[in-house]
Parts: sequence; C-alpha cells; structure tokens
Amino acid sequence: MDKKITRKEFLVTAGVVGSTFIFGSSIITSCKKKEETQEVQETKEQAQTETPKCDDLSGLTPEDINQRKQLQYTDNSPKPDQTCSNCALFVPPENNTPCGKCNLVKGPISPNGWCTSWVQKG
Repeated sequence: MDKKITRKEFLVTAGVVGSTFIFGSSIITSCKKKEETQEVQETKEQAQTETPKCDDLSGLTPEDINQRKQLQYTDNSPKPDQTCSNCALFVPPENNTPCGKCNLVKGPISPNGWCTSWVQKG
C-alpha cells in the first residue's frame, strides 16, 4: 500500500532533519575548537617549561643589569631563527645547569633567549 506524505508532514520532517543537522554540526565545531584551544594551551605550557628561567641577577652590578635592558635581552626569543644557542657570542651551559653565558651580556643566559646583539654563529 502506498502512503502519500502530506505537504505538512514533509515540511515538519524536513525541519526536524535540518535542525538536527545544524545543531549536530555546531556541537562538532565547538568540540573541535575546544580541542584546538587545549592543544594551543598545552604547546604554550610546554614551551614555558622548556625555557629555563635565567633571571637570577643577584651577582650583577646595576650597570650590567642596565646593559641587559639596553640590549633588550629576553629568555624567549621573539625570532624563532635567532636564539642565543645559535649566536656566536653564546657560551653553552656547563655542569647540567640550564643557563649559559654570553661574551657580551653579563649574567645567566637562556639558550632560547635573544638580544639585539645577536650574531649568526659561523
């Protein structure tokens, strides 16, 4: 027996199916954004834990500290291809310490750091 669908039944069914599709896709999209946000946060946290804090300036003179500021030294390089570890002036860490030294900037220096006097290692 052939059952005919009325226009009203068709429109109601189409509305339910369409609403389900829109609602379902919005849930999937929001879940994906949440996953991406978590991945970005985890990447930031990982980068922060991998970068040693080389901010113990207790043995430096005010002039040494001022020079660090003038050269804009930072523990995290704003230029991914320019870090202290690939700078000609960098002296790598010794004895399992996280911070190295610099032939120009006094005090502890992070291998991931940077300053305006960065010079490509030759």
